[in-house]
Amino acid sequence: MISERCPVLLDAAVLAAPTTRSLFLFGQLHQDAAFVVRWSLEVEAEADRALVRRAGERGDQLGRTVSPVLVSALRRAHRWGADVIVSAASLIASVAGPGTGIDPPDRPSPDLHRYRPARRIGSDTVD
Repeated sequence: MISERCPVLLDAAVLAAPTTRSLFLFGQLHQDAAFVVRWSLEVEAEADRALVRRAGERGDQLGRTVSPVLVSALRRAHRWGADVIVSAASLIASVAGPGTGIDPPDRPSPDLHRYRPARRIGSDTVD
């Protein structure tokens, strides 16, 4: 049953790698899979930027336009929506602060948008 599976928060690097992303997305559908994939909108936007940048570089090499397949477009086209998205907003308290044993950082880490949602849902991260 899917609800008993461990949520795994995918990093932008994983989402931006089509083969790896597909392995996770299709792998979670197997009846014996022990995980379900999740990511935040911030991670999705980061992956999309990487895909656009990579398509531009590839297009320059080929001398023509290369259109990337964006993660956000795949999510909308396949109506994954709330099934894969984990909110990164207002989750500092779940990672650092009173009762967590962790002091809030003086400066936000550039990676906190990945780890806050993972911590919130009791997930591991894949990066």
